[in-house]
Amino acid sequence: MKRSLALVLVLLLLFGCTPSEPSESPVEDVPQTTTPLANGICRVAYFRERTVNPLTTRVGANLALFRLVYEGLFELTETFEAVPILCDTYEQNGNVWTFTLRGVTFSDGTALTAQDVVHSFTLAQAPASAYAGRFSNIESFRALGESAVEVVTRAPNAELPALLDIPIIKESDAAVALGTGRYQFLYEDGQEVLLRAPQHAEVALPYDRIEICAVGSEEQLAKELQNGAVSIAAVDITATGSVSWGGNCDRLDYPTTTMQYIGFNTARKALRSSNVRRAIACAIDREAVAGNDYSGFADAATLPIHPNSAKTIKTIEPQLAYSPETATANLSAAGREELSVSLLVNNENPSKVSAAQRIAESLKTANITATVETVSWEEFVARLTAKDFDLYLGEVALSADFDVTSLIAPGGALNYGGFVSESLSQAIYAARAEGKREEFLRGFVEEVPFAPVLFKRETLLVQKHFFEEMTPAVHNPFYHFYDWKRVS
Repeated sequence: MKRSLALVLVLLLLFGCTPSEPSESPVEDVPQTTTPLANGICRVAYFRERTVNPLTTRVGANLALFRLVYEGLFELTETFEAVPILCDTYEQNGNVWTFTLRGVTFSDGTALTAQDVVHSFTLAQAPASAYAGRFSNIESFRALGESAVEVVTRAPNAELPALLDIPIIKESDAAVALGTGRYQFLYEDGQEVLLRAPQHAEVALPYDRIEICAVGSEEQLAKELQNGAVSIAAVDITATGSVSWGGNCDRLDYPTTTMQYIGFNTARKALRSSNVRRAIACAIDREAVAGNDYSGFADAATLPIHPNSAKTIKTIEPQLAYSPETATANLSAAGREELSVSLLVNNENPSKVSAAQRIAESLKTANITATVETVSWEEFVARLTAKDFDLYLGEVALSADFDVTSLIAPGGALNYGGFVSESLSQAIYAARAEGKREEFLRGFVEEVPFAPVLFKRETLLVQKHFFEEMTPAVHNPFYHFYDWKRVS
């Protein structure tokens, strides 16, 4: 089966328990369209599947497309803030949240109910769903009458709304799930199409009708873009196995929660020292990695939270910034004038290998010699599991509340290096419970359990002369599509 766009948005939606690697998705092969766009026509790509359901697909292009059709209780802004959409009001009482629904309807005219939300959450928490990771800290959920939903978390999380941009569908066994969004997914003579949803008849939209171009692989989508048969597509240009994206397209990048970082094996004597770990963190030229190895498709980051997030602490960010002098001073504080380590990286992604090599070169400025070991994905995972490494270049798609418990907590699924700190574990627990990160981030730069490098960006490729204003945001490349301005 040909490779699909499974990584386009899936990595944004999963809170992974293992490092991410490409996977194939069950999509149909389809003939190439190659029909150029006529004036006034907008066409998007879609990978055909047996059902049209945003909660069961894992295909990135479809997850992107479905944002036009389905809405969540909340949506995320460009600064990662959760804004109510289908939720009218909400309140938190410890681990118990109550969400009251707005009075809205699906495209068939029926009212949204609490049972529809429960049905959607039930599908979303299934292991095969791209949203399953959102429920790792959710104990239960239930309907409270027709218009309210109760969610109980295992541990307090003041930022739970950031996880609830999960698409809500009508409870039904229909092959095409119904949504509350501004468009509805229909078939015209067997051909997929998006039409303005009846409940939004009075809302301004850039297009009343959006054609769908069915594709069966990334390669086919790239050709359709080059041939002008597709207007717009959300892609991960630096994904493993990604094709060459050409064509006469404008490019608009948007942030993700996919973080790359340097992990430490604290079983190694030298790496038990927080000064040594801080020295390594301060010797990484993140801007060079993001700008060169990822060609600008990334945002350099010193903290385990996106620098665009409203929740970051700008006064703390510089403390782990690139500074050979600070790095050397920290190494000296650990009683060392130099250090030799290995840096493990999987070899399937050229950008990642190049980043590891640049990081190794950067570490030399602080008298740290890092030997890059490039291995297959299978060996990479095996060696992490066996703790057979000094440093490794990892990647994880964090949830939008930037929970890094699995990287830090004892026994955490991604804590391959065996880092242990009771004070930092308590600080992250308190940060999640209260929604205040400053104490945790101060503890993070003091102990440096891992060294963030960057957050990846994804890209909206749009044929020229289609839109003057576009506002893609995390998890939703079609964010506020109703406000996009068509070129006159």
